[in-house]
Amino acid sequence: GMKTSRDHPVILLGASSRPHVIDSALLRPGRLEYHIFVPPPNAESRFQYLRARMRRARDGEEGTETQRDLTRFGFGEIQSDEQVSSEDFLRELAGAMDGFSFADLQLFCQEAALSAIREGMGKGEDVPGLRVCQDHVRRAFLHARPSLRGVEITHPLKLWQTQAAAGGR
Repeated sequence: GMKTSRDHPVILLGASSRPHVIDSALLRPGRLEYHIFVPPPNAESRFQYLRARMRRARDGEEGTETQRDLTRFGFGEIQSDEQVSSEDFLRELAGAMDGFSFADLQLFCQEAALSAIREGMGKGEDVPGLRVCQDHVRRAFLHARPSLRGVEITHPLKLWQTQAAAGGR
C-alpha cells in the first residue's frame, strides 16, 4: 500500500451495498488490495433488528436505553402496539423483507412511525401517546423497497469481478 512521508501505512476503507456500480478504475489490480463481502441480513437478523426496534416499552422501564422503541423524533417516542411487537408478526414481516439492508429496515420503521404520526395529528392526538399498529406497518411496507435485488444478493462477487475485469482492459 501507500506510505506517508513518515513511512506509516495509509488505509482506505470503503463500503457499498451496490458493488457493481463502483468505478472500474478503483477495482483495477493494485488499487484496492482486499475486497470483503458482507452479506445482507438474513431473515433471523432482520427479525432481531425489527424486534429491537418495535418492542413495547415495559412499565417502569421507559427511561432505559434498551427499551426505547421505533424512533425518536425529538418530541417523544413512538411505540408499537401489542400486535406489531408480537414475535409471530415480526417473524412473518422479517421473512417478507428479503434484500432489505439494515438501513432499509431503519427507513421502514421510521416510515411506520411517520404513518402513525400523520394519522394521530389528523385526529389531534399527542405524539408521545401514539402507537404504531399493523395498518401503519402495512402502509410502510407498501412504500418500502429493498436496496438489494436478486443477482446482487446471490452473486455480488461475480458482478464485482466482472466489472473489475472489464475496466482493466
